[in-house]
Amino acid sequence: MARLRTAASFIAEEPEYSKVAARLLAGYIDKEVHGLGVYSFSQSIRVGFDAGLINERVLAFVEANARKLNDAIDAQHTQRFEYFGLRTLYDRYLLKHPTLRQVIETPQQFWLRVACSLSGSVAEAIELYGLFARLDYVLIPTAVFSLPNIGTVGLTEEEAREAGHEVVIYESRFRPMKLTLTECQEKTLMKLVVDGKTDKVLGCHMVGPDAGEIVQGLAIALKAGATKRDFDDTIGVHPTAAEEFVTMRTPVGA
Repeated sequence: MARLRTAASFIAEEPEYSKVAARLLAGYIDKEVHGLGVYSFSQSIRVGFDAGLINERVLAFVEANARKLNDAIDAQHTQRFEYFGLRTLYDRYLLKHPTLRQVIETPQQFWLRVACSLSGSVAEAIELYGLFARLDYVLIPTAVFSLPNIGTVGLTEEEAREAGHEVVIYESRFRPMKLTLTECQEKTLMKLVVDGKTDKVLGCHMVGPDAGEIVQGLAIALKAGATKRDFDDTIGVHPTAAEEFVTMRTPVGA
């Protein structure tokens, strides 16, 4: 754990340590799970059932198809995680033994367990697990429902620069039209992070009313590989705050 804490402490200054810390944490999780005698998915389900954490339907489904399900696990997918994402999974979502307080499953066993609980056949479970395991953890839209709302998807300006992109920033600050007849002085901030060489939009960020709703839609565009030209060629709905994302024409500092 000392090496893990050291690597995690460097993340703020050296973001690449996030991957290093994530791999160290993944190894720590594996050791913790193995310490309970769990070396396969079906064993993790049995331990969870014996501890009162897994229901009979999931246990019966897994034990009836143990070989196929055990073979479906691909531990390499865990390398997709950055440190804080894996840490959140470890702290909040992986099942823990109620008395020993050790996790009884690895990240990939967690995804497959969820898939099994939602599926009616082995083929369906394995297909769903594949979707979970291959998820792009960078392009996950996130919202904080504070006042004002905060919404974000993709890379921040700092992350984009650290990754070696030729970063171009587009930004808009304004008072929403719907507030102009009120005394509310709340303003909205919108920001696009763009790769200057490829024109690809790397990140969309917003602080203001309905930020979560707006960023959810933008996440689809980023997932599809939208460029700044795609944004510019899109007609905005007027009058809405969201139209600002497709009307920003001048880069910051230009």
